[in-house]
Amino acid sequence: MKFFTSIVFLIYTLAATVLAAPLDKRIYQPTSAVFSLIAHHKGAIFQYNLVKFDGTELVLDADDAAFFGRIKGSTGYTLNLPKANVNSSSNSTSNSTALASTTSVIVNSKNQLITSKTGVNASEDFGVEKSLLTYKGSNKFVACPDRSYKQQYGIFFQGNVTNSSTICPNNATGYEIQLMIQVDATLNYSPETNKNTISTRFINTLKRAVRA
Repeated sequence: MKFFTSIVFLIYTLAATVLAAPLDKRIYQPTSAVFSLIAHHKGAIFQYNLVKFDGTELVLDADDAAFFGRIKGSTGYTLNLPKANVNSSSNSTSNSTALASTTSVIVNSKNQLITSKTGVNASEDFGVEKSLLTYKGSNKFVACPDRSYKQQYGIFFQGNVTNSSTICPNNATGYEIQLMIQVDATLNYSPETNKNTISTRFINTLKRAVRA
């Protein structure tokens, strides 16, 4: 009986410790670190190419400002841009007097990554897995040629479609790419890994106890 009482007391003490333990910020963060993106393609078109932002779309091979974004877990894991990154390089980038706001990334009906200055239609379920940008759990994206005079490439979500040409407008040939996150350290940030659960806090408490 004494042994049983001791076990119950131990479990109670450990549970109280877990619930009272501070959240491990490396595991649970409402907002990810700000990052840029590099598109990697196996062919010779643009082996590695910095993702740019032209004020409306995420693009490649464009003479525009580099894309800098963050994922907000507090709003359904939406991908957005800091205020200073909203304008194209051809426009004024002075935002020193502007209030902080959000430019949200939307995966539209054609699966293209475009933006909106309001978060109402922002696409949810973005994440980071092994330093690759994911959407709805997939890291498959396609670069599609823009038929405009700019000769740039738009970025489209491929998802479960195996033929990239079915993604690109006008049946153009698309190039499968991976969007690599550029931050100071490897980042894992997604709805699956970024949860404030008792089990997560229990594991973190044990890790802290072992390190101590």
